Amino acid sequence: IGTIEAWLADHPEIKVLSRDRGGGYGEAASRALPNAVQVADRWHLMENASAAFLDAVRKSMRSIRSAIGATIIYLRREENNDAIMSADYIRALAKDNVLVEARTLAEARTLIDRFHVMIRKKSQVELDPWITHASPSLIASFATGINKDKASVRAAIIEPWSNGQTEGQITKLKLVKRQMCGRAKLDLLQARLIGAA
Repeated sequence: IGTIEAWLADHPEIKVLSRDRGGGYGEAASRALPNAVQVADRWHLMENASAAFLDAVRKSMRSIRSAIGATIIYLRREENNDAIMSADYIRALAKDNVLVEARTLAEARTLIDRFHVMIRKKSQVELDPWITHASPSLIASFATGINKDKASVRAAIIEPWSNGQTEGQITKLKLVKRQMCGRAKLDLLQARLIGAA
């Protein structure tokens, strides 16, 4: 991070800085270029939102699995699809709070969908209400991060700047490196990338 901060400080002509959401990058940019507009990269925002939902699913599945584990025996004994539709099955699920978990997980999914739409449609007026709705949800940690970095997230919604091209090149580099089983030295990697271009 110190290297980035030093490089930015040597380039005071920079007025707009598109960056990923790593906290260190934002802090370095703020110290080196306090007047520059920081724009959170849209791809990283979308990726972080999806990762937040997957984390919520992982956390919710513990209680869902334990509750369903108790009902699987019942279903095997019945060997009848009608059991799934019966009031007894629903009561068993409700008793173990699975329905509550499923509802909160569905709410988290809806919030992530709203976030993705907000970014795609460049609807900055949705940002504050989204943070308000997401803060008490299963994706509260993600919402807190968005709120802390709100200025750069708002800029990502309204500004045309993005690191999309850079991220594509990084992905290409990682793919080539993986194809070489991680044994590539810089000269060989450079030859493969330039040759592949």
